[in-house]
Amino acid sequence: MNFSKATPLQVALYLQYKDEKPCWPFIGIALILSSIAFFGMVFNSTLIYVTIRAKNLHGTANYLLALNAMFELMHQYVYFTFLYLSLTGQNFIDYKLAVKIGIFSIVGYNGVFPSMLCTGIDRLICVTFPIFHKKVNKLAYLSGMLVACAAFSVYSVIIIIITAEAMPNLKVTGFEFDLYQGRLVNDRKKISFLLIISTIFAYFVTGIMIHKRKTTNTTTSDKINRKIFFSLCLIVSVNIGGYFLMYIYGLFIIPALRSQNSFILAWFGVVLFAIPLNISAISIAPILFVTSSEYRMAFQSEWKRLRTLRGLRSSNGIFVNSVSPVQPMNPNYLSPRRLEINVC
Repeated sequence: MNFSKATPLQVALYLQYKDEKPCWPFIGIALILSSIAFFGMVFNSTLIYVTIRAKNLHGTANYLLALNAMFELMHQYVYFTFLYLSLTGQNFIDYKLAVKIGIFSIVGYNGVFPSMLCTGIDRLICVTFPIFHKKVNKLAYLSGMLVACAAFSVYSVIIIIITAEAMPNLKVTGFEFDLYQGRLVNDRKKISFLLIISTIFAYFVTGIMIHKRKTTNTTTSDKINRKIFFSLCLIVSVNIGGYFLMYIYGLFIIPALRSQNSFILAWFGVVLFAIPLNISAISIAPILFVTSSEYRMAFQSEWKRLRTLRGLRSSNGIFVNSVSPVQPMNPNYLSPRRLEINVC
């Protein structure tokens, strides 16, 4: 069947697989993505928990990394909807319903881009204006960045809801990228791409500034900034790299496949690129564990504390179970020691 270039990929997908139950391609894809999402939720939750618990991880960069982890945590839960629909054989639901179910995932996915940009801007300010960065009101500073991230997320949610209302008959799988349809959503993608480029630029300028300071200044503060910057650069390279690859695929490869009427192949290509994207989304905590001694000590300290608590509970249970009931004392019984005293 021939489709116009404006036809959503999901239309061709629905016509191809609507009667296939179970749909093994969907089940296989959903199992892979939901498994990655599960580990992502564990890793990102752990990072948020450690940031709250460890007193030495209360800097602006630490909080912004935790914010990014929170957005990634929200983003990945939608894959369990995709898994449920695939395993039950339902396969497709109304686009409008999928948006309602995936609303928090939309908020999280669209919060990732501005949060990574905010982290880059924070490092640039820290290196360029160190005195201002030390004296700034942390609550107001971070609140402003949080509002900026939330504003873009809310904007994205609004245009996706508007698009869903305009496409009441569209059937989708519940897969993350099935939620992004229509012209307005494509305009949002351009803004997201601009945020990615801006983040890369912010880190590039920060790297130049740190390199210049390295040749003229070797203070403790500069050494700390270099260590933090190295960790963040690695995170950005992996994390944003996954999103960047997805946008390149959408910008160049999907239009070419559409022109050849290969709509189903184009959709499975999106799924293929979603795998490295979601692996990159779970990378923040492992990268920090490997590259940062502060984070590594914080992770190990919390793991040790949890093991200790678990050990105490286990030992308490064993102690209680091993206590024998106290036998009542026979009042007629006199110990030899007591008898000797009476005789004397």
